[in-house]
Amino acid sequence: MPEVEQNTRYSIDTILKNEGWILDNKNKNKNVFFETDIFHIIHCEALKKSKLRPDYVLVDATKAPLAVIEAKASGKNLDHALE
Repeated sequence: MPEVEQNTRYSIDTILKNEGWILDNKNKNKNVFFETDIFHIIHCEALKKSKLRPDYVLVDATKAPLAVIEAKASGKNLDHALE
């Protein structure tokens, strides 16, 4: 059975949690933001208008972005995600 993006996200979530990243919305020290809550830390009009948003943004203590993670199902072409 082919892997779906949801499975990839579950794997990423697990790895991030095991490495000490905080994904919990209720934790004031949260340092992983998802495409649905990215606007809490990034104030960018172009991003707000775009339908394309990163799946994950990892931030430092000042909420400055450190890394972007784009989740794709196994076997998907990554060129589209890079655009």
